[in-house]
Amino acid sequence: YMEKDQTRQALVKFSRDGDWLYYAFAGGLGIVNCVDGRCTELKMNGWVSSLMETDIPGTFFVLTREKSRDKFVNRVYFVENYMGLSGSFDFTSRSAFIYAKGSDLFVGRDSRISKIKLRMN
Repeated sequence: YMEKDQTRQALVKFSRDGDWLYYAFAGGLGIVNCVDGRCTELKMNGWVSSLMETDIPGTFFVLTREKSRDKFVNRVYFVENYMGLSGSFDFTSRSAFIYAKGSDLFVGRDSRISKIKLRMN
């Protein structure tokens, strides 16, 4: 159950294998294990606007946005093992997106695109 009503459209997405459900809520990202019904919530700043899985099971990126004057503060979170926040970085822009392909993360910011290569040891 959600703690309070939301007045905006929220991201809801199943994992590629259908075993996990991701949903945005005011204050972060909820993750439901569809196999055993357990749920966890990861606190995140801003509103979740995008989630992209990598080829590494349980590893994905989340893009959040917060309005700040005439621009947005965008934050990219890195999640491992479905439930652990491993890091984040932020930037300001009017528009932003993330896209994951294999173990690469592409981050779009206004008229620029950057690529980050993910390596797991």
